[in-house]
Amino acid sequence: MKFLSLAFVLFAVCFAPLSAQAARIDILPRKILIDDRQRSADITVLNLGDKPNFVRITLMSYKQKEDGTYEEIAVPLNPAFDPERDIRISPKQFTLPAGGRQKVRLSIQKPADLPDGEYRFHVKAISFDEEDSSVRRTPSKSASIMMKMNVAVVIPVIFRKGELTGGAKMQNISFVPASQAQQGRPALRFDLVRQGQAGVMGTVRAYQGDKEIGVMSNLNVFSEVSKRVVEMPLKEVPAAGPIRLVYTNEFGDKGVIDEIVTQK
Repeated sequence: MKFLSLAFVLFAVCFAPLSAQAARIDILPRKILIDDRQRSADITVLNLGDKPNFVRITLMSYKQKEDGTYEEIAVPLNPAFDPERDIRISPKQFTLPAGGRQKVRLSIQKPADLPDGEYRFHVKAISFDEEDSSVRRTPSKSASIMMKMNVAVVIPVIFRKGELTGGAKMQNISFVPASQAQQGRPALRFDLVRQGQAGVMGTVRAYQGDKEIGVMSNLNVFSEVSKRVVEMPLKEVPAAGPIRLVYTNEFGDKGVIDEIVTQK
């Protein structure tokens, strides 16, 4: 199984550093939310390299784990919604000149009997050297080996059907000294407990008084997990006294999802 890091946008750069540098690509935006009224969204693929590249768009499924990593799965995350059947991509493959960009349309063709809920899939853009004509053929076993020598970017796409509720609460907050923290910096550890049917995607900030002492973006808790165990690095060792944590929404109303005060 493959596991992704906490940052949801994956840059899969394998060996051959010079070729990888020439083949740099990106996708904007970094994550997409589609509701039942839209049924479609656009992404833009950017060629950040210094030579033309051939790009292929594919769909993938990942399952979130409580520690914030993601596991690639061979079946749809929810069997009621199969991305390979229910998503249309246009165009699926194209050539990008150096510094060029290409808009790609994602269209939802939902089943008539699809239950209300949140459905997630992932879009992968993989870049190949334009000079290698073999990448234009249908991928084979040998082509898949070659793919590992190129650059891929993966972003999540969330489709919500119906009127769903969603939220999260920060619980079980504790201070972690730098000597015990994952990143070697003082940190706050807490559970981000999801509420309702939908996942949440946001940013948490820590304050002492008016001073921001920590920030963590891309803090997502999706609908397949009930909570996320978070370790949030801090810019400095907080002084004794209250610490205010504010978790804000990155989509929709951009409002505050949860706010709590804890003691150092």
